[in-house]
Order: sequence, then C-alpha cells, then structure tokens
Amino acid sequence: MSAPMAAVELFAGAGGLALGAERARFRHVALIEWDRDACATLRQNDEWRSVVVQGDVRDVDFSRFRGVDLIAGGPPCQSFSTAGERKLERDVRNMFPAAVQAVADARPRAVLLENVTGLVKDAARAYFDRVRAQIETLGYDVYWRIVNAAAHGVPQLRERVITVAFRRDVGAKWEWPTPTFPWLTVCEALAGLPPQPPPKWAHAFKGEKGIMRWTELDGQAWTITTNPNGTFLRLREGENGHPRFRFLAIRELARIQGFPDDWQFVGDDHSQLRQIGNAVPPPMAHALASAVARALNGVV
Repeated sequence: MSAPMAAVELFAGAGGLALGAERARFRHVALIEWDRDACATLRQNDEWRSVVVQGDVRDVDFSRFRGVDLIAGGPPCQSFSTAGERKLERDVRNMFPAAVQAVADARPRAVLLENVTGLVKDAARAYFDRVRAQIETLGYDVYWRIVNAAAHGVPQLRERVITVAFRRDVGAKWEWPTPTFPWLTVCEALAGLPPQPPPKWAHAFKGEKGIMRWTELDGQAWTITTNPNGTFLRLREGENGHPRFRFLAIRELARIQGFPDDWQFVGDDHSQLRQIGNAVPPPMAHALASAVARALNGVV
C-alpha cells in the first residue's frame, strides 16, 4: 500500500469531499472554510483540528503548499445554479478565480473541482471554458464530465460537473471511475437507522403545502437541497397505498448524502441542512479521489 499523499481542500464545508479523499489515502495539510459552523463540524470530527483554516481562500498564501499532491474543492455554486439569478462571473460569490489562483500558486500535481451542472449550460458554458483554458495555460491537462452521484454508491439523483486536472510533467493517465451497479435505494440507505425526531422547520408546513419534490423509498432521492421544501420523503401506507408526507430528519439526510452515522454536524437545523446539502457526497468523492490517486501513482 502506498504512503498517503498530501491534499489541500478549498471550500471544505462539512467535509464530504475531504472524507472521500481521506478514504482514498490523501492526508490533508489544510482544510479551508469560511463558515463558522462548518469549521466547527470539521474540528469536531476526525483528526483535522490542527489543519482547519477558518477564513477566505483569497487571503491564503498557497505558495506554502507548493508541490502538494492534490488541491480539491467545490467552489460556491450560487453563481451558476439554475435555481438562482445566474450572475455567473459577475457574482461576488464566484470563487473560481480564487481556485485558479490557488492552483497557480501551489502548483499541485492534481486538481479536483466539483460544481452544479448549471456551470456548463447556456451562457455559463463560455465562462467554464475560460476557466479550463486558464488551468491549461498553467501547464495542466484538464478533463471534465457530468457525474451522477447515484452511479457511485449514493442513493440520490445528484448530477455534478467534475473537473480533474494533472500537471503535465506528472505524466498521469486519467480514467474516470467505473460506475457501480445496482444503484443503492433510499430504503437500503436508511436501513437500521433508529426513528429520528423531525427537524424544527417541519411545524411550518401542513399536509402537502410547500412540497417541491419527494423521494420514493424504493428508488433514489432527488438532489438534497439547502431549502427545507426539498426535503420531503413520501411514504406509502395502507392497502390502497395512500401517501403520507413528512420531512426527512437531519440524520436521514446525512445518510442519503453518504455521511457516516458518527459524523456530527454543528449548528442549528438550518445550518446543518445547509452543510449537508452543499457537501460533496463522500462515496462519490471517494470514487473520484481514488481514481486521481491511481492516476498519480497507480496504487490507492
């Protein structure tokens, strides 16, 4: 088994991408995140306390990580999400320039970035192409693909744009991870989980009011969002199959996102939902980071 490789995480959130990378034998030398609750979550779990950096990635001197094996992260997606205003590069929340600058300063052997599919749709595609060109100009071979988390052990129909890059002198041969079958269902994912108390926002909704989408137990969930309206689970009861609606509890959402049961989230229910909804599902992260590791040294 190969020795762990060093990784720097940008926009670390609750640690979904970092968890997957760690399982693929990357050792984190820095996890950078600005949100206080998410930083507290990172510090409470695993052994990352000493490497969590709370602050803006634009204020970090990445030259001190020069030559690190991997820079990974999911830049905030609000600028490109089809559910938002799509201000693209004009949005002050667009952190792709900061990610590119981190690559320029650190010169990692590999890069792994995740974002919403809106990044490659309509007017946003031209901006994405410019970002890829900037990374290529820095001396990297860049690959991208829309990846469905359901194809990598996550009971959720969650599609994301994955961008992978390797410094050309590394000589890496990239292959996308092979999808796994059969797909995991919500019922299988929630098996054995004790009954959970409803989240505190559930009292605000009655019956079907406010329902945007729901989840069938014998299939995959829709993408978990940071909006409470998107967290309903449809259960069928009785001989005639009458539906009963309720909100998914925090622990159930964490299961569907692929977090381990002992992963504790810090903050109120809304903060925890935001952390879970914004996370890269750890099983998908593991599949991608393992493929990166194989490309770098042939051993995971």
